[in-house]
Amino acid sequence: MKDNVKIYIKNVVKFILFATAVYFAGRQLSNNWQKVMEYDWELNYIYLLISIILHMSTLTLFSKSWCTVLNALGFKINLRQAFKISYLANLGRYIPGKFWQLFGMIYLLRKVDIGKKTAFASWALSWIYGLPPAFLLCGMAVLLYRDLLSGLFAGIFNNDLYIVIFIFCVVLMSTLFLFIPDYSIKLLNIILRILKREKINFQFKKIMAIKIYLIYSIAWINYGLAFYFLVKGLDANSNIPFMVGLGSYVLAYVIGLLALFSPGGLGVRELVLNSLLSPYFGPVVSGIVIAARIWSLLAEFIAAAIALILRIGK
Repeated sequence: MKDNVKIYIKNVVKFILFATAVYFAGRQLSNNWQKVMEYDWELNYIYLLISIILHMSTLTLFSKSWCTVLNALGFKINLRQAFKISYLANLGRYIPGKFWQLFGMIYLLRKVDIGKKTAFASWALSWIYGLPPAFLLCGMAVLLYRDLLSGLFAGIFNNDLYIVIFIFCVVLMSTLFLFIPDYSIKLLNIILRILKREKINFQFKKIMAIKIYLIYSIAWINYGLAFYFLVKGLDANSNIPFMVGLGSYVLAYVIGLLALFSPGGLGVRELVLNSLLSPYFGPVVSGIVIAARIWSLLAEFIAAAIALILRIGK
């Protein structure tokens, strides 16, 4: 009975947080909708096409990084299989809780003879190696362009020293995971213990750790480049610096990813992106934010369609 009450309370809290994020994001759009509609958008269809191509290549790189994690764990899985499993399971992101994506991944991995224990381990390692390069890029972008923190984040990291310390901590963590991979395994086992899963023991080679980290780094840079071309495609006259486009989208994406109460980061990503880009676009930023969500959904729909066509068998 007590467990049921806890689950009920957690679900209520998640719903309230999700509804709050959607409300504030929706209010910003509503308040600025007239200016968005009146703005003289200079569409560049070549840039828009490039942004979609780069977005799809980013999704492929994310699949490649996860594929490499599984290979490092001693399991043979190719990019085709990893892509199919990733973007069929990815549909679970839009169910509150984020873990539905993981459950889908576990189910599909069984078809290539990979068990639940390895699935949990690969999922956790993907977060461990995927988040530090994203945070590092965001920290560098904020250090170069302080206007990014003038909205919701005003007052946070209001001193360059704080940002430098943050970057130093991320670099330190990255160095430990890259050159002493055993630390990543220790962190992995802590996560598995929290999730009440069996711990794993294996030797994680430095070369594999470096390879995974580099693929994630390239993927995040590519994602930022894709968003940069999206913005240029929506407004050819935009003079937004590349690092602003990269830092704002990656930071908004990661915060949405970490917001477990929000399916697909809906509302959270829009709220953060609106705040980060407001100094550069003013009221019309709401149009860019909505376009970014449609752009993201379109790319994920294409990825899911491709995943359905691919064969999962070895």
